Amino acid sequence: MTVEISDSRLTNSLAQGCGEILKGVRNGGLLRGLSLGDAGDEAAQEWIARVLEQHRPQDGMLSEEASDDLTRLKKDRVWIVDPLDGTKEFATGRQDWA
Repeated sequence: MTVEISDSRLTNSLAQGCGEILKGVRNGGLLRGLSLGDAGDEAAQEWIARVLEQHRPQDGMLSEEASDDLTRLKKDRVWIVDPLDGTKEFATGRQDWA
């Protein structure tokens, strides 16, 4: 059973959860450069997709990091997502990513 959650709370939880995932990927210390950026993008994208599927299964999604699913065009609502904004900055150790 899925708990009903408001859009604003869901959005906040998505942002906070992605931040924690991305910090974990980076702090693991095993990847560098493009591999680190790719791993961060992939982990955050997969998690966002799973959460939205569970909490907003009727909504579509357009993401910078996923193949475009054109079924979104028939949906009443679409989430537009960039799981890791500033991939280059993230991958090079800078702090100005979101």
